[in-house]
Amino acid sequence: MFDIGFWELLAVLTLGLLVLGPERLSQVVRTAGRWFGRARSMARNMQYELEREVSLSEFDEKNTIVPPAKPAASPATKPGADAQSVTQKADDQASVQQSTDER
Repeated sequence: MFDIGFWELLAVLTLGLLVLGPERLSQVVRTAGRWFGRARSMARNMQYELEREVSLSEFDEKNTIVPPAKPAASPATKPGADAQSVTQKADDQASVQQSTDER
């Protein structure tokens, strides 16, 4: 994450030991460790919450209410009634066309 190697860490700790002294350096390192632990915990919790929200939104998208389908033909209607009416209209138009052609 920070790309700090062993030698860089050793140099920082040595500099801290010289500046702060052995008593305060241990307190500073302990406090910094707590801060980093809390930051990692908060980041982990945030990642968990985001993943949970995404999964909930995907669940909601999959389970949306679909509008009901059109009702099936009523039992009083014969299965070929629409085709017969279209055929009848075409026959009527053809007979009208023939009658106008004969004049």
